[in-house]
Amino acid sequence: MKLRKVLIAGAGIGGLTLGIALQRLGFEVEIYEKASKLLPVGWGLALAPNALLALRQINLDKSVLEAGHKVCWVQMKTWQGKILKEVALGALEERLGNSIITINRGCLHQILLAVFSESRLHIGNRVTSYKQYDKQVVLTLENGQEVEGDLLIGADGIHSIVRRQLFPYTQLHYSGYTAWRGLCNSSNLLKDGTYLSILGHGMRFGCTPLGDGTLCWYATYLTPPGKAIVDHRSALLLKRYQNWCFPVCEIIASTPDSSIIQTDVYDADPLVTWSDQHVTLLGDAAHPMTPDMNQGAASTIEDAIILADSLQLSSTLQEGLKLYESYRIKRNSHIVKQSRQSGQMEHIKNPLLYSLRNVVYAWTPVEMLLKQLIIVSKFETLL
Repeated sequence: MKLRKVLIAGAGIGGLTLGIALQRLGFEVEIYEKASKLLPVGWGLALAPNALLALRQINLDKSVLEAGHKVCWVQMKTWQGKILKEVALGALEERLGNSIITINRGCLHQILLAVFSESRLHIGNRVTSYKQYDKQVVLTLENGQEVEGDLLIGADGIHSIVRRQLFPYTQLHYSGYTAWRGLCNSSNLLKDGTYLSILGHGMRFGCTPLGDGTLCWYATYLTPPGKAIVDHRSALLLKRYQNWCFPVCEIIASTPDSSIIQTDVYDADPLVTWSDQHVTLLGDAAHPMTPDMNQGAASTIEDAIILADSLQLSSTLQEGLKLYESYRIKRNSHIVKQSRQSGQMEHIKNPLLYSLRNVVYAWTPVEMLLKQLIIVSKFETLL
């Protein structure tokens, strides 16, 4: 296929990964990003083997592995400290070549920025709308500038402007819980290589080292949306988690308010198509999902590689977009639904259901959990 120019809205992980993949295949790419500065905003990401296998296609898996930190086992506890499950991830690494790794999101973003052509990245240029014609799409920016291209990809996140115009009746679905994320310098509070998940009544806490001396953590609990807390965040969380087992309060207490962010968690019901003529979607713009399966970033990276491959292999744009959707929509729709169910399960508040859930987790065979993890962590390229 001969595309003259590909336009990408959004310079996040998905937009940059796609831009790099397309440039390596010889496409002309321009990325438009609303932020006026691309600061290394950091919190922890968990990348399953499928993300690393996808990044291998653009020769970035080694850089990400070097910057990341391997998770060797997952431990699940109750809020009182009772161990429900311990899963060693050696079988995952043996089967797929990599384990789960954790990495600072800002670090991953910087790795991608260093590779994508700087001259093709236009920051401080917010996308506001687009118009489609027979042979092109015209993108309108907030400053009034119009840019012509053969294909527009909306990689502009969960509140995507491109998706809103493409599918105006789609709505985001509130998960029922808000999420707090933080970074602290107390990695000594947790055994190296551990991913710890602690479950309470309608509440949850998780943490893991990033390998650079820092420890990333999250705290989630059921609450109506829109209750943003600006001041005394650490104090609020310490009060809410005050009776929880070690090292929850120790981690929160060691994190300054400036290193804590709060985000209400949303997803959306899966779409049956992501494309129309000269426009398609990618990542959170296409399939917003909760973080309960740690597949948000990985799915976005997969999208980018498969979309680039699909365009390279197809003789027409429409053929390429159909190929892209045939490989990605079914898989991502399954992950969106699974992630939502997992979030609902881990935020059970009813005491009886809470106890039943814990029994199920404790008695589920490790082999079954690993099998499910291996299935979702596979990735196959088209080229």
